[in-house]
Amino acid sequence: MKWFLDVAFLALSAGRYWVLGGIAAVVILVGALFAFGVFGGGDDDTPIPTPTSVPTRVPTQRPAPTARPTLAPTATPVPTATPLPTATPRIIPTPTFTPEPTAAPPSDIVVPVYLERASNVGSLEFVLLYEPAVLRVSKIEPGDLASNALIEFSGGSPGRVWAGMIDADGMDGDGPVALITFDIVGDTGSTSPLTLQNVSAHDATTLLDILTEVSAGSFAVEDLALTTPTLGFLP
Repeated sequence: MKWFLDVAFLALSAGRYWVLGGIAAVVILVGALFAFGVFGGGDDDTPIPTPTSVPTRVPTQRPAPTARPTLAPTATPVPTATPLPTATPRIIPTPTFTPEPTAAPPSDIVVPVYLERASNVGSLEFVLLYEPAVLRVSKIEPGDLASNALIEFSGGSPGRVWAGMIDADGMDGDGPVALITFDIVGDTGSTSPLTLQNVSAHDATTLLDILTEVSAGSFAVEDLALTTPTLGFLP
């Protein structure tokens, strides 16, 4: 092979024509070598080994691991606390005491004027004094001893009541001669005196003066205590 290259080198050195001729010779030589190498090898008794296909190792597919079921932890039931029974407080009813109804205090009071040892009294006149901040005159009526008498009265002045009566047959005995009704206007605890003054009495037959004596009375608002004013005749 080397000598062909040397020839080609000499041809190149000799000129262009030599180059072309050298190229042609190289081509012919290469073609001959090729033919010799291909066809000439047919007389060799050594068989050309036929390439045997190498078995391809197929990888064994391993089955995918089966997922093991995960057991969820079983919740341990927590015992429920049983509520203790709540003691219901026992309500003891408070006894209610209903006070007994009390009667309303009276708004007025009747004050009688008493006669003692009356004998043939044909005319009688007197003035009753009282406390106007406690009592107020409402009316005057004749009592049992003056049931047949003609009676007059006047209560125009606060604290004073005037009364006068005439009985032609004369008044005898003991008992009320006049009933004076008062309205109670005073506060609890207040009191009023009941005093007789300016007393004048005459005999029904002789028209002479009759001697008399008086006893004062009183009235208390708190307990309605009353002491009756009294007019007595001397023998």
